[in-house]
Amino acid sequence: DKYQLQSDSFYALEKAFKERKLILFTVVGKQYKLYDGHENSEQSAWKDADKIYETILNEADDFRIMLIGLDGGIKLSQMEVLSERELFNLIDSMPMRRYEMNQQKN
Repeated sequence: DKYQLQSDSFYALEKAFKERKLILFTVVGKQYKLYDGHENSEQSAWKDADKIYETILNEADDFRIMLIGLDGGIKLSQMEVLSERELFNLIDSMPMRRYEMNQQKN
């Protein structure tokens, strides 16, 4: 249920995903697919996720959402659905994103 709720909310955010250069990795079992906000990317084929699964997921988790920064660091990890507002507030508060937004204003 959490997975479906999270997926539905994120797939509706095409413009915001593109603007923030977000890529959603959906990992189910030992497979994953990508969504980057571009048309039809949510229909991408499932791929083998053994490395992702072994590296960041715990078999006991039935749901986990993680935000991984451009630097590769884990910025957020939680087992509850993440609202769009929480996600974008966190991202928009990061120095790199704030710099990017200031550049767009000028």
